[in-house]
Amino acid sequence: DPAAQGHGMGRLLMDAVMERARGARSVRLGTAAYNFQALPLYASFGFEVKEPLLSMVGKPDGAAPVSGYDVRPMQEADFSGCEALHERVHGFSRANELRDQFVAGTVIVALRDGKVVAYLASPKVMIENHGVAETTEAMVAILSGTAGIVDGPIALLVPVRQAALFRWCLQSGFRLVNAMVLMSVGEYREPRGAYVPSIIY
Repeated sequence: DPAAQGHGMGRLLMDAVMERARGARSVRLGTAAYNFQALPLYASFGFEVKEPLLSMVGKPDGAAPVSGYDVRPMQEADFSGCEALHERVHGFSRANELRDQFVAGTVIVALRDGKVVAYLASPKVMIENHGVAETTEAMVAILSGTAGIVDGPIALLVPVRQAALFRWCLQSGFRLVNAMVLMSVGEYREPRGAYVPSIIY
């Protein structure tokens, strides 16, 4: 985190980051909401807060599976469906990163009537665990199903404005770890579906 390096060094690091990102349609980052050094620094580079986030960890062992969904590890044949779903929700592709996480064996998908309707990229590692779903129900379905596939807790960043998903997480045993904000400079399209962002991208 450049802001953790002190004001002068943080600004130099952010200068380098923004130089590397020159020409990009947009640049996004996540930072702790209570970091009063980071927020002004990033704002000075044009970043705007787009979404309050809550880091949550838990395992919904008691949550009933959502009927009608097949939740399982991603297969090669699912790749195009996952890529298309992310593009529909966010307006851009994460195909390269998704391919890397598929090779690592961490991606979980949810299908309905044979169609990919949700995926989680890395359910056990919050900073890597981006995910998208057509609906909140599909996101709940994949979280419920993932609990029976992975060992240990699921870690994710929940956008607070997705109130139904946030309530479900609370009711299903997830605990709050940290409050964060998603910031962006440049092009930003409001997501069209349910999603959880990652820090690393």
